[in-house]
Amino acid sequence: MTRLANMIGTPNVASAGFVCCHPMLNASRITFGSLLASDYDYPPACIVLWGINPPETFLYHNIPIHEALERGSKLIVIDIYI
Repeated sequence: MTRLANMIGTPNVASAGFVCCHPMLNASRITFGSLLASDYDYPPACIVLWGINPPETFLYHNIPIHEALERGSKLIVIDIYI
């Protein structure tokens, strides 16, 4: 998208990433100093999903979470919409 905008001579590019993804990344960098990544190679004792539904919204996180649960991790789900 940026290349197309550059080609037609405008610096204005916007997408959903500027509303959702970029603030999340910036908050993670400001709070923790870098982007946090979950390490499911050595499954944690407990996984907490807070206001997130990986099978529907973060499919690339769902598979490693499922594998960690099969290896004995416990799951806590905090659903803010109940």
